[in-house]
Amino acid sequence: MKTYVIPFEGNSIKCLFCGRISYNLNDVLHKYCANCHVHHESEHWTDMGPCCACQGESGLIARNIVMLKKRGKHPGQGWGCLQCGLPNDGASSVVCDTCLEHKKPIRFVVDGYAAEKRRMSINDLDPERFDHDMTRHAQERALVCSNPECGALNSSFWPECNLCHSAR
Repeated sequence: MKTYVIPFEGNSIKCLFCGRISYNLNDVLHKYCANCHVHHESEHWTDMGPCCACQGESGLIARNIVMLKKRGKHPGQGWGCLQCGLPNDGASSVVCDTCLEHKKPIRFVVDGYAAEKRRMSINDLDPERFDHDMTRHAQERALVCSNPECGALNSSFWPECNLCHSAR
């Protein structure tokens, strides 16, 4: 999967993850993105299809996997949790860096496995909540965001939620 573009002139490189263009000839020579810290030729990337928020309109590669708190349509083909016994039935989406950074609403979800590149509308999912049993996650309970609409699991060293930025 091609993750960069070098124009015919060979004087720049565009990263298809973040969209940045570098005119540094060392970056061009080594196929490197200083913004992402990625050596494009030495990394292996799985093409997971179009972004579930913009459907590829940004022109960037969808490389961020978002685990949704909804049950997917295909049992056993989603995310799950060994610790609390949650089956691998959770729905997920893949989004590009721009949509993740700007918190664009997710309109589609992965239909099956991400590498199959199939999508379905997020509205076609069952509205039932699919989430961890936090009584079986004692060490993480203190790290869960206090915002009931968010509920993200956060790192212990940040004073605010990584996702919604609410104070914890």
